[in-house]
Amino acid sequence: MNNLMTMKQLEDKIDSATREEWKRLSADHPAVAAVMSEPLLIAGARESLLNDAEAMRALRDAMVAGATAEQFAILVDAFVVRYVRGLFSG
Repeated sequence: MNNLMTMKQLEDKIDSATREEWKRLSADHPAVAAVMSEPLLIAGARESLLNDAEAMRALRDAMVAGATAEQFAILVDAFVVRYVRGLFSG
C-alpha cells in the first residue's frame, strides 16, 4: 500500500481486527460461533476488504492525506466491524 502500511501489514491488521470481532461474536452469539470458524471469518473479511473498491479508495485517500498507521488501523477496524455485523443484519 505505502510506507506506512504494506499489503502484508494490511492483511495482518485485517486478521487481528477480525479476531477481535470473532471474540465479540462468540460471546454475543455462541450458537453462530458454534457453526462458523474464525479462519473462515478472517478469510471472508480479508477478501471482502481487498476487493472493495470503496474501502481501498478510502485507504488510498487516507494515504494521500497523510494518515498515520494508527489512522489506517482505525479505518480497517471500522471496515471489519461493518463486515462482520453485515453478515448478521439481513
